Amino acid sequence: QAGQAMRVDFTVRRVTAHLRGRVVDEFGAGVGDIGFIAGGPSETYSYTRTNGSGDFDLGVFAGAWQLQLESQDANSRGLIGPSVSVTVVDGVDQNNITFTARHATYRIMGTVKDGGGTGIANLSMYAFTTVGGLNYNASGKTDGTSAYQLGVFDASWQVGVSCSDLQAQAKA
Repeated sequence: QAGQAMRVDFTVRRVTAHLRGRVVDEFGAGVGDIGFIAGGPSETYSYTRTNGSGDFDLGVFAGAWQLQLESQDANSRGLIGPSVSVTVVDGVDQNNITFTARHATYRIMGTVKDGGGTGIANLSMYAFTTVGGLNYNASGKTDGTSAYQLGVFDASWQVGVSCSDLQAQAKA
């Protein structure tokens, strides 16, 4: 309830290894000052921003991690990054990782409407493809007119809408 205090406890894990490397575009140029995320075990996340040359250093611990660009940063810069799986062992740093993002060269555009033809605003949209064994994801939202645009590159993409957004709209 508004105005009530609530206790929230956090469990913090110690960093036992590092993932270090560089974010580059498809031409090999470093992608500086962009958010970079590692999603790990038990919904744990490690976040950093690349330096001016695109270098990153993420503190992590043992387990399976997914490396990816922060989606809003990537969208605003017209970049699409893959989701890269990395297995981490405590005490073992992984260096010289090259993470290659691609520039969006095309747009998938459309609208989302309900069964009565009324547009639905503020839905999270996504598109995904697999190229060279890597999974790429593009994301965006429908605007006030129910229109969306997703930046993509030349490939076959599958497009979808967030089920949780649709459920929330149905309850409203």
